[in-house]
Amino acid sequence: MLVWSVVGGRPVAEVTRQQVVLFLIGAGEHPRLAGVDLSGLDLSGLDLSGAYMRGANLAGANLTRAYMRGANLVAVCLAEATLTFADLQNTNLDGADLSLADLQRANLRYARLAGCNLTGANLNHVNLCGVVLGGADLHELDLSGANLEEANLDGANLRGVNLTGANLRGASLRGAKLRSATLNNADLSGADLQQANLIGASLRGVILHEAHLEEAYLDGAELGDASLGSAHLEGATMPNGRPYSGARSS
Repeated sequence: MLVWSVVGGRPVAEVTRQQVVLFLIGAGEHPRLAGVDLSGLDLSGLDLSGAYMRGANLAGANLTRAYMRGANLVAVCLAEATLTFADLQNTNLDGADLSLADLQRANLRYARLAGCNLTGANLNHVNLCGVVLGGADLHELDLSGANLEEANLDGANLRGVNLTGANLRGASLRGAKLRSATLNNADLSGADLQQANLIGASLRGVILHEAHLEEAYLDGAELGDASLGSAHLEGATMPNGRPYSGARSS
C-alpha cells in the first residue's frame, strides 16, 4: 500500500496534479492521502474512490466530476472547493469544512456529514437521500426541492433554511433547529420531528401525515393548508403558544 507522505524518501513539499495522478496509478484500491495539502489543485475527474484522506486540505480544489465513493474525508477542509457533479456516495465527511463549497448536482446518497460545516455552500439539485447530517450547520441554505428522504438531521442547525418542496419523507429531525425555516409544500410524511424547534417556521401546504411532532415547538408557525393527517402532536407547543390538547390529528 502506497502512502502519500514521502516521495523518494523526502517529504512532499509541493504537490501537482501529475504527481497525484501518478500516485493513484500505483496506490491500489485504498490510496492514503491523509493530511496532504492539495488546496487549489485541479483534481477534476480523478478516481479517488476508497481513498483515505482524513484531515487533508482541499480548500479551493477543483473536484468537478471526481469519483470519490467510499472515501474517508473525515475532518477534511473543502472550503470553497468545486464539487459539481462529484460522486460522493457512501463517503464519510464527518466534521468536514464545506463552507462556500459548490456541490451542485453532486451525489451524496448515504454519505456521512455529521457535524459538517456547510455554511454558504451551494447544494442545488444535490441528491441527499439517506445522508447523515446530524449536528451539521446548514443555516440559511437553499435546499428547495432537495431529496432528503430518510436523511438523518438530528440536532442539525437549519435555522432560516429554505426547504420549499423538499422530500423529507421518513427523515429524522429530532431536536433540529428549524426556527424561521421555510418548509412550504415539503413532504414530511413519517418524519421524526420530536423536540424540533419550528418557532416562526412557514409550513404552508406541508404534508405531515404520520409525522412525529411530540414536544416540538411550533410557536408562531404558519400551518395554512398543511396536511396533518394522523400526525403525533402530544406535548407539542402549538402556533398559538399553547400546549397541544385534543385528539390526534386526522
